[in-house]
Amino acid sequence: VDVGAPVPGRRDAGETPGYTWRSANLGGALPGSECFLIQHDHTVAQRYTLPPDPAVHDNGVTGVHQITLAVQDADAAARRWQDVLGIEAAGAVPMEGGVRRSTALDNAFIDLESPSGPGPLAEFLRAYGEGPFELGLSTPDIEATVEVMRAGRAECGEIVEEGDGPTSLVLPASTAGVRLRLVQA
Repeated sequence: VDVGAPVPGRRDAGETPGYTWRSANLGGALPGSECFLIQHDHTVAQRYTLPPDPAVHDNGVTGVHQITLAVQDADAAARRWQDVLGIEAAGAVPMEGGVRRSTALDNAFIDLESPSGPGPLAEFLRAYGEGPFELGLSTPDIEATVEVMRAGRAECGEIVEEGDGPTSLVLPASTAGVRLRLVQA
């Protein structure tokens, strides 16, 4: 894998003292992503001091559940991710309009999805090529989160039961075109 040289980075956005890191680009080594490696020089608590309790949201979202990457071939992409990073994906899971290979990380999932027929995933690949397709956010109470989102005029789809539990798609018209899914986890 052609890994770029580590490059220093810095952010000063009003925190005290700001924070630094080193990152290295993996180029196009991983299908569906512009993945890079990063080593932070500060803990999460040191990096995020403003606002107080930055992970507490009125809508009840507690973090990222998954990032879904649209790929032409989920099996081939899963093998490449394993070769490059040693991350093993679960077996292929058929889903509506495609196939999913999911990789569990410490705090979220990377889902590699390829289409098996027409639908939003196939349309995305045709229009944009391989890349980030959907972001899933975790909430302990999806009904309460959907209620808060709708009160803020976000259009949320019906709550449906999926493999990961109850989910609701926040319609792309409410998210500047981004596919955002709420997942009760």
